[in-house]
Amino acid sequence: METKAKKKISKDNVLIFFLKNRALLLVLIFFILLSVATDTFLTSSNMVSLARQIAANGIIGVGYTFLLASDSVDLSAGYMMCMIGIISGLLSQTGMPFICILILCAVIAVICSSFNAVIENKFNLPPFLVTLAMQQVFRGVLMLLSNGSPISNLNEGIIYMGQGYIGPIPFSVLLMLVFIVIGHIIFSRTQFGRNVIAVGGNPEAARVSGIDVNKTRVYVSALLGFTIAIMALVSCGRIASAQTTLGGDTVMDIGFSNVNPVIHVPGTVLGVSTMENFGTVLDKNIHDYSIYSHSFCPSISEVQYQFYNEEIALAEAMGVGIQPFKKEVFYQRTSVLGEEYMGEGCNVPFEEQWEVGFATGPFTIKNRYVTEDVPVGCHVYHELGKKFGVPTPIIDSMIVLGGVMNKTNFFETGLTLDELGIGHMTKDQMQAYLREGEYVAPEGE
Repeated sequence: METKAKKKISKDNVLIFFLKNRALLLVLIFFILLSVATDTFLTSSNMVSLARQIAANGIIGVGYTFLLASDSVDLSAGYMMCMIGIISGLLSQTGMPFICILILCAVIAVICSSFNAVIENKFNLPPFLVTLAMQQVFRGVLMLLSNGSPISNLNEGIIYMGQGYIGPIPFSVLLMLVFIVIGHIIFSRTQFGRNVIAVGGNPEAARVSGIDVNKTRVYVSALLGFTIAIMALVSCGRIASAQTTLGGDTVMDIGFSNVNPVIHVPGTVLGVSTMENFGTVLDKNIHDYSIYSHSFCPSISEVQYQFYNEEIALAEAMGVGIQPFKKEVFYQRTSVLGEEYMGEGCNVPFEEQWEVGFATGPFTIKNRYVTEDVPVGCHVYHELGKKFGVPTPIIDSMIVLGGVMNKTNFFETGLTLDELGIGHMTKDQMQAYLREGEYVAPEGE
């Protein structure tokens, strides 16, 4: 009877644990499902890739755990991170040693984050309002510092934080684990950790018991600022550039970051001979064809990379962002699609086949890879190039070739800036429209 009672209590404890940790339960369920459903999920390369992707968020997660435990919130963390990233990029341009960049970025982040708490304490304002306002302050500062453009050529130390390895383990993952362990020790085994919990549970009771509530909140914000600084350096190092946005700051950022035109158009147009000979001369089933598995090669990759450089030039001329890709990711069978959709490390060299890509087509030149991506994607780039004085010879050549192969003139039928309602706008007017929604109508309307 005692044995049965113990088993019952054990099962109840497990149930209670998962009810209190439902997020963990969901992660375990999806982990098991993906492990069973695919052959690649549990591979070492995929596990390392996933760990690298969550490392930066894991680091700031430690700081945010303290912040939430103190019953506070910070909406400015994202743009503060971008601002610190831009500062690290600017400092890198001066040739400053890495340790100095690290210290300066950490000090600036700690001061900025602590300032939020000081304002909250001084004027008795809700953290939501203070950090929402400071979010825009940090955004304005980073735009002034960067002029709205990403910064590359970062210090090697920053690159190592995002891309380096110690043995087989990424440095960023080890850094995350160190932060988690130290955070756990501080949270569960120090007076400061107990003070944070007390302040978050009942600030008045904490104050009566002798805890300096305001000072504790400032310290928590300072800790968050430090994790933001480290996260910023890891994130910048991982993509080898400092970005002005958290992803897509405007709809134009999202448009430029769409990988379809740069992958699909050169791959389909320049790989057309392989596609059209696949079921005849090559005696293959046309429905097994894939531009990734059968057409991509170093020469097409060079065209894709130059296409991408023209996109970068357009984005810089307009003052908007674009998803950064390292040059080498273009020169392999999965191109930028691998890292964009399947995570960092999904790279297949040209010497190998990519069976996952089989049967993905296109199977005819009259496919959306050309009939949509050229008139809608490439032609808009062509018009933006004319408007902002940016040469686009590679993109223009894709419009010509894609049109000839489809017996149409995409320069005449393609989407125009006037049809998008922005053809009459200056750069400043377009920026105001993209970022603030201030639309200036054409003259006479």
